[in-house]
Amino acid sequence: MYPLMIMLSALAIIGSIVTISVSNRDPLPPPEGSASVLADNLFVYADAVARYVATQPVRYTEPGAGNSVPDSSLTFPAWFQRNARWDNKVIDGVATIYSATPYNGPGLSAELTRRTQGSYRAGITATDGEIISFQHGPTGIVVPAGIPSNVAVYQIIVRQ
Repeated sequence: MYPLMIMLSALAIIGSIVTISVSNRDPLPPPEGSASVLADNLFVYADAVARYVATQPVRYTEPGAGNSVPDSSLTFPAWFQRNARWDNKVIDGVATIYSATPYNGPGLSAELTRRTQGSYRAGITATDGEIISFQHGPTGIVVPAGIPSNVAVYQIIVRQ
């Protein structure tokens, strides 16, 4: 009887150890959501900014504070809950959507690249303001002044 109890206890302990080691391999997404959820939210926000800029004169620059289009000027779908991390700058017909704070989870830059089919204008910002693409590396495209480094960024050329 005792050998059977010892064997079952040993199997239970081994099973627990295996379960814990396997579950620790994949990191949990940060509290703000997975890269996919954040990319969805960014693109809905970016669409609202781009639609607003498209109604303005060619090579439009937003005159507001920091060249940022305020939310009160944007039209969002009724179901949309805007993530507070997104901000924008509109200068000379180029809408730059960016995160005000760095994303600490894996994969946001890769997700932006995938969703934009490899756009050079999607990635993260370097310390010198250059967009670093997950697929292409340094792009030579510089974001407007005032956008922090190491944050997600996506640019849309609305009109030239």
